[in-house]
Amino acid sequence: MAVLLPVLLAVVLITVQVAIHHHAVNTAQAAAAACAERAAGYDATLGDGVAAARSVLSQVNGLDDARVVAHLQPGAVRCVVTGSSPGLLTGGAAQIVRTASQPTERLG
Repeated sequence: MAVLLPVLLAVVLITVQVAIHHHAVNTAQAAAAACAERAAGYDATLGDGVAAARSVLSQVNGLDDARVVAHLQPGAVRCVVTGSSPGLLTGGAAQIVRTASQPTERLG
């Protein structure tokens, strides 16, 4: 029994770490999608998209050191969200980068 307890504890901690990382990845993807969707709207700016992404990041709170960058490409908006997932076991954090693109809305 004394040998199984550390093994069981390690399995539980690894499972929690995987869940934390998965949550951070989903948070980054949601923020990137919100940024692209908002910035691609008619009369919207890249700043509007970045503000939408920051709003998602502040509400969900699953990504450390988050950075949001929006780029205007021909006919589309591309948003990149980078950050790190909190590290439970390693003490360090895994780097996360998620990107979303959306065609810009045009009149006519």
